[in-house]
Amino acid sequence: MAAADSRHVISCPKCGARFAVAGSLAGRKARCDACDEAFVVPRLGKATEVKPLGTGEQKKQKAPPLQASPAKLAAAPAMEKSAQLIGLECRVCGTRLYGRREDVGKKIKCPDCGAGTEIPPPPKPKPLNMPAALFGEQYELWDADEAPLPSELAATQPKYIAVTCRVCQSLLYATEEQIGQQILCTDCGTKNVVPLPKNPVVRPSVLAADRDTPQLDAAAAPGDRPVLIPRTLGTSLAEQRGAEEYARAREESRRTGKPMTIDERGRPVLPRFPLLTGILTFPFLPGVFARWMALTIGLMVWALPLTDGLENLITAIVTTSEAPGMFAALIEVMLGAVGAILWFAAASNIFVAIATQSAVGANRIEEWPTMNFLSSMSEMLPVGIAILFAAAPGWMLSKLMATEPWQTAAITGGSLVLGLPLIVLSQFAGSSNWEIIDPKVFGAALRCPFSMLLFWFESLCLVGLCVAAGVAAWNWHPYLPLATAPLVVGCMILYARSLGRLGWRLAEKIVIEDPTADDAPQGPKNYNPPRGKAVT
Repeated sequence: MAAADSRHVISCPKCGARFAVAGSLAGRKARCDACDEAFVVPRLGKATEVKPLGTGEQKKQKAPPLQASPAKLAAAPAMEKSAQLIGLECRVCGTRLYGRREDVGKKIKCPDCGAGTEIPPPPKPKPLNMPAALFGEQYELWDADEAPLPSELAATQPKYIAVTCRVCQSLLYATEEQIGQQILCTDCGTKNVVPLPKNPVVRPSVLAADRDTPQLDAAAAPGDRPVLIPRTLGTSLAEQRGAEEYARAREESRRTGKPMTIDERGRPVLPRFPLLTGILTFPFLPGVFARWMALTIGLMVWALPLTDGLENLITAIVTTSEAPGMFAALIEVMLGAVGAILWFAAASNIFVAIATQSAVGANRIEEWPTMNFLSSMSEMLPVGIAILFAAAPGWMLSKLMATEPWQTAAITGGSLVLGLPLIVLSQFAGSSNWEIIDPKVFGAALRCPFSMLLFWFESLCLVGLCVAAGVAAWNWHPYLPLATAPLVVGCMILYARSLGRLGWRLAEKIVIEDPTADDAPQGPKNYNPPRGKAVT
């Protein structure tokens, strides 16, 4: 074992590189890792034994420079192309060994355990693992001009007979040579006799025979085609009415020299000053005056019990009066609050109807909303949202700046006057009640500064008139402000009319991407009326 573990230092005969090799490799071929030169390991008389790694003496001894590991040199004989070795395993320890072909039948000594193992004959070469389709007749593709017809290919195919197993009903196929013989079912193993093939079913042709083809009778041939007389379609009643109105407006414009009030399609033409014309006379038009009076009566009906109930409730709380008086005041306040909600819903419904129809140029309201509380609730929500979002910035600003109650009311009211028209018009132009900011509406407002300033001036005048009348009436008598209800409702109607006219003016400045599209929304957002001019 010492000889097997000894090491010799040899040099490459070509480049001089030094290697440490085992003594058992003497006489075998090796290859230099530096210059790739093949040489035979010489047999040296005196071996230099190298101690195992990790000992103290090896650490002190200066090892010679090595260029290749012993494992690579031990595998050098396998790199020889001409070497034919036989692999085997030691019969004792299972170490992998290799022997030459000329040493078949001899014993080889295991370098680990020293046991001798006989070198077996080389195994027989295994056949190549290649698909059977690579041998024999090969398949090729037909050329374009050599390919046979599908019917010819079908005629050359072997004929098979379908056989159904009499036990498991599996479908089997047999050739014509197997007719009358028995075949085994591949599923259950039952023998089945191959029957005679059935006669093929002759299908009738879908083409009609010559004798069945109908013949045309020349005497029955039709004559010339009748002349198609175009039918003139009459105009509808609405078209006739529109044409009459346009002709009447055209004649009046020619006679008086005033601009046209409608265009060729019957749409109103925007006047030169929309915020000044048709405003003061609007409350006295048919349908408006009746709703003005109805809202006035409703305001007085709910405002009287609400103010009286609040006064009695505050007095009862301050003076700590008996419970029946406080309960009666609370009932009165609740009834007034319910009436206020109903009145606000009806007023919102009328407000939206006036503003939306005025925004498309209507001189009078053609379709009034029904006085139904459930239908009015749908219009109360957007108006309430607009008032809330318009007054919120002023209220928050008053918390930072105002020190007196009248200052808070003034800042909040100013924010409401400035922001309410833009928010309401954004809701009209948008598709949702929460769309409180529409960039197109704000852009049109920036392009019409005179119209916006005029509308805000009119709004301040209406608010100032109502506040002045209410304060003067309050100073005269606490219940006298109820007499200003007609003035408050009238100012609300005038404000709705002015807001609609402002929307009509701003719609002229909104850029329409595709006004002829079928899915374009209607209303002030897409209405771009022409300027009126006189007809000469």
